[in-house]
Amino acid sequence: MIDFSEDHLSDRLSEFQHYYNWDRLHGSLGTTPMDRVVELSQKTPFWDQVEDDYDSSKEFIREQSYAKDIRLLKLKQSL
Repeated sequence: MIDFSEDHLSDRLSEFQHYYNWDRLHGSLGTTPMDRVVELSQKTPFWDQVEDDYDSSKEFIREQSYAKDIRLLKLKQSL
């Protein structure tokens, strides 16, 4: 239970946030959130690499309407 009028509430919330993200294992992740961030950061490219690898000719533009998009896709395949 937390007393919202407590003088050190900000400190206690910071402590809980640190515990939640750095120490507590999360069932869906199987690890702590910060361990997961570090793991994914090693696989995540920097913006420069993303820009260098981007090829606009391979970009597939989809219609907002799913039904219309499927009809256009079938039409394109029949051509």
